[in-house]
Amino acid sequence: MRITLSMDGGLASFPGLRQPKTLDVGALSGPERDQVCALVDAVRDDLGRAAPKPTVARPDARTYTLAIDDAGACHTVHLTEPVEDVRFAALLHSVRMHLAR
Repeated sequence: MRITLSMDGGLASFPGLRQPKTLDVGALSGPERDQVCALVDAVRDDLGRAAPKPTVARPDARTYTLAIDDAGACHTVHLTEPVEDVRFAALLHSVRMHLAR
């Protein structure tokens, strides 16, 4: 499984920092891989639907795009800050932490 993260917007948005980054989940250690897979499984039923919009919109909010390619099944979800769905928030946080290494 590969997860590509890109982001747009935010208070200090720099084009060079917005380049998409891809996490190869298969390259993670066993426990880390299992955690990311479990987070994807938790949102799998909602991947084909639009993610819920935040109840409070902020003009300087970032929008994150997660493109999940799981053995040829590709899904894309757009998330806007604040991400209120805890399942999507946990997945986004985990992907961001793994990509920051």
